[in-house]
Amino acid sequence: MRDPEAGIAALEPARAAGQSVILVCYEEEPAHCHRRDVADLLHARWGWLVVHLPRGR
Repeated sequence: MRDPEAGIAALEPARAAGQSVILVCYEEEPAHCHRRDVADLLHARWGWLVVHLPRGR
């Protein structure tokens, strides 16, 4: 996602409903994942736990 703010806006209904959210990416290194900016904002704004699963899990 090129616009992290759009990603946050798209997840607002799930947050309001208390739903869990999973962002999926096949990038091996979390530092190179294009969803990382959205995940960082989710943690900073809403305190959501962000867990990067290592390859093979």
